[in-house]
Amino acid sequence: MDTPLDLLVIDIDANHAGLSRQTRLTIEEITCKPLRAILIGLASPGTWITEPAEMDFESFMSSAIGSASPASPLANTVELNLAIASQEYLNLSLKLGYHYNVIDCVMSPESNRNYIYFRFTGGMTDISRRSRRTQLIGLILEKYDFVTEINGDLISGRIKNLSEEMLETRLAMIGRLIGFTRQLDIYLKSDDRIDYYLDQFLKECGAWFDQQRTVAGFCSNNLPKENKL
Repeated sequence: MDTPLDLLVIDIDANHAGLSRQTRLTIEEITCKPLRAILIGLASPGTWITEPAEMDFESFMSSAIGSASPASPLANTVELNLAIASQEYLNLSLKLGYHYNVIDCVMSPESNRNYIYFRFTGGMTDISRRSRRTQLIGLILEKYDFVTEINGDLISGRIKNLSEEMLETRLAMIGRLIGFTRQLDIYLKSDDRIDYYLDQFLKECGAWFDQQRTVAGFCSNNLPKENKL
């Protein structure tokens, strides 16, 4: 990735036991298949946006008040990007600004072992905008066959028993989703913006998968038919 993720990787297979803590890994050097798929999606063009979002006064006040509250359920969360990984297993915790992501998954040749659990929460705006973002994320996940559950600004999604190739495309999609929805709550000022950004994500993600084809094993044939362009 052009922008370092500052991710601590604990390799439980010990494939990189000789690497120091200062070692900078490229995506190509990642031996964990699910982590590599997520990072490929996160690093894809137009996904990882580093420019600061334009915040209105209402969002600024919500951010200032929310971040100062010791009663927040995230107040005591350790702010560390951490991946516990083997070749086929991943437990990934990401904090990107005010946003928290958790991914737990197995991606193997045996479809009955395979699953993805995804959780997203947080934000820097009022609860109405954060809730719109969870609705948007839920609609996107459901388009990719996830079963979802929403509670306020927290959403979880689950999927299992898919082939290795199908899970790979969905993990890459999640990588793009994490980048796409980062700071997006600021722009979700009304309910009609949900459909606008849903359509934008599906088109951009579908076009990216079509371009990838055989790169890293991705193929548009592994996506739900209604998401193809």
